[in-house]
Amino acid sequence: MAAEISLAFSTRNFINFQDRSYRWVVSKRFEFTPPIASDEEILAALIEQREYRDQYTSEDSHEHDTGTIHGPYLIERISPASFDRISAREANETVESFCNLNGVPPPGPIQERVAAEVRASFATANTLYRLRSLPEATHEASFVLWEYCEIVVICRSDSSLLLHVMAID
Repeated sequence: MAAEISLAFSTRNFINFQDRSYRWVVSKRFEFTPPIASDEEILAALIEQREYRDQYTSEDSHEHDTGTIHGPYLIERISPASFDRISAREANETVESFCNLNGVPPPGPIQERVAAEVRASFATANTLYRLRSLPEATHEASFVLWEYCEIVVICRSDSSLLLHVMAID
């Protein structure tokens, strides 16, 4: 019998690109137990978390449980199988692509924060996942979020999960 997975929300960081592009990155940290839980069990526990149900359409949206929405998607349509395992190189390429949309990188201090708060986490990860684009799972207000991208970082050395969400609103 599998042990019940516990995932506890810890912190949230917000990086606003402050360049009139309306780009941003939100990072949320969770701790999980037991440390031997499978990646699939950890991803399933993440999807069930109140803090995962964030519509990301206002500065305080993380303070409200949407109940049925995560970003542009309906929660009921997201499963562990919706995530693709990726390499650190692929994760860095995803962040690089987002940060250089339309050939306009964010200001230097923002690039430094992204490097320290997002990219640095890829180096300590045991596994990385990217949520696939799920056009069949969108809700009626999903158009508000453009270029939506999500990377999950699982680090077993400290039993943590980092969720990095990048989008334009």
